[in-house]
Amino acid sequence: MSPEVKVLASPPGDCCVKTVQHSGNTVGTLVDIGGVNTYVSFPPMNEDQYPCILMYFSDIFSPLYINNKLTMDFYASKGYLVLGPDYFEGDSIANYLEGETGFSLRSGFDLEGWVSTKREKANELVPKFVEAVRAKYGRETTKYAAVGAIAHPTDLDEDHFRKAKKPIFLSCAEIDWSFPPAARHKAEELLAASSLKPEYHFQLFGHVEHGFAVRGDVSVPRIRWAKEESARGIIGWFDRFCKIICLCSAALKLFTYKSSWADNNLSRLVDLHSFVADKLDTPVLLVDEPDYYTLLSIPPTASPADIKAAYHHALLILHPDRNKKALLLSSPISPTNSSSTAIDIGRIKDAYQTLSTPKLRVEYDAALHLSRNGEGKGGPRPAQVISLEDFAEDEGMGVWSHPCRCGGVYRIGEQEMESGQHLIGCGSCSEVVWAGYEIIECDDGNG
Repeated sequence: MSPEVKVLASPPGDCCVKTVQHSGNTVGTLVDIGGVNTYVSFPPMNEDQYPCILMYFSDIFSPLYINNKLTMDFYASKGYLVLGPDYFEGDSIANYLEGETGFSLRSGFDLEGWVSTKREKANELVPKFVEAVRAKYGRETTKYAAVGAIAHPTDLDEDHFRKAKKPIFLSCAEIDWSFPPAARHKAEELLAASSLKPEYHFQLFGHVEHGFAVRGDVSVPRIRWAKEESARGIIGWFDRFCKIICLCSAALKLFTYKSSWADNNLSRLVDLHSFVADKLDTPVLLVDEPDYYTLLSIPPTASPADIKAAYHHALLILHPDRNKKALLLSSPISPTNSSSTAIDIGRIKDAYQTLSTPKLRVEYDAALHLSRNGEGKGGPRPAQVISLEDFAEDEGMGVWSHPCRCGGVYRIGEQEMESGQHLIGCGSCSEVVWAGYEIIECDDGNG
């Protein structure tokens, strides 16, 4: 860092060792991933491969601290496979605290030197860990996304915000000696003025201190609410990009959650996990490969029966016993698309699974629509995709409604749906969502 670049969030200090230990039953398990002891918390549906993986880079208490385990278990309950690598190798800051409350460091302990050593080790372990995660859970069709969230950050300077390119969420405390109001405001200014235009969101909680999101005293109602709301906000942030980027492509996503401290590379928002996703700059479906309709050679209006027939036809063409030389589809894909030379049977199966499942198809259509029409054309970007099934129907009115997180309501009527409108705004704020539905024509006399 050059001398003229100002520090905005100071290195870990005394406020970072304050903790109130939480209680509860943890549900995860310890697994060796890439030589790193890792706390793994599974989502409700235990599978061999997972559509959403969240890597949790903990504060200086390590992912093995019960507070962090319980936080990871919460994220897992929302549908994510959560991986917490212990780059401290069992030597967390808890080993150097004195007093029953754990509020003070052992006399003479060199916190700065300890952090430097642990950061160096993390720099060595984390890239290997990420590669091991990719090898264990990924496959050829996997898509990756770099989306970050930080609770009460430390060790950041102006360049981390000035050069940020990936979506970033900050959950902040009003009372924070590491990241005081003036520094937070400067970070906001840098992100807003950035020519890179990263997606960002600040969440500020009043009358709580640094550490509230992981180590706060949950017996205090204000702190408990702030902790829980921070976790909900972070999950909402990941869900936003998860649904828009690749939920419908049946591919693996790697998202990154970072608590108050992590290794130097991972604390840098300059290119958050560039070794995971250095090519993803916008939160839309990746379309560098043929879309699922093109892949199956069917129109977007295809019926379930048409989709099934096209799927079986594609498998028949690609089956090695039928035609060992034919490992690609010829007619559906443009000859100018060089990627068409290696169509994966697994992707054909992904296409069928997505298009034959109504909810996944609606979400896939939404992402495909956004990738073709939503970006760079001046239109609003939806905060999320919501199926019409999740809307409440106003009986007899021909109107469906869904609550917005601001307390307002999204509404869509039969007239909007008949005209093909999907983007709808909240009646109380500026947020927009993509309403997913499919118009089904009924034959006369069939109701």
